[in-house]
Amino acid sequence: MSRILITKRCQETIISGFEFLPAKTYNNSIEIFSPFAQLANIHFANRGLDIKILESGSIKIIFDNIDLDSRNEFLTELKSFIKASRREVIDNFLIYKNNRISYL
Repeated sequence: MSRILITKRCQETIISGFEFLPAKTYNNSIEIFSPFAQLANIHFANRGLDIKILESGSIKIIFDNIDLDSRNEFLTELKSFIKASRREVIDNFLIYKNNRISYL
């Protein structure tokens, strides 16, 4: 099982694999940006995670009550989920674009 490299920079934490994904990692939480936030919220809703919905449409998942191994396992699954859900986000964007509805 591969290890996730964690580098601390003030409050923000860089976790390898999230550099080019729509998420910002912190010491004890991760913020996932819209439109991936809605999909992630639905997908991870029944996991007992502390998920907060922010005014910007993003969600913040807080890791205070999660041990390190479980957190690393969750982050690996989250990376895979975001990468796999790109097609759904693009398809939804094209549907809204064709109907002249803009959320950008």
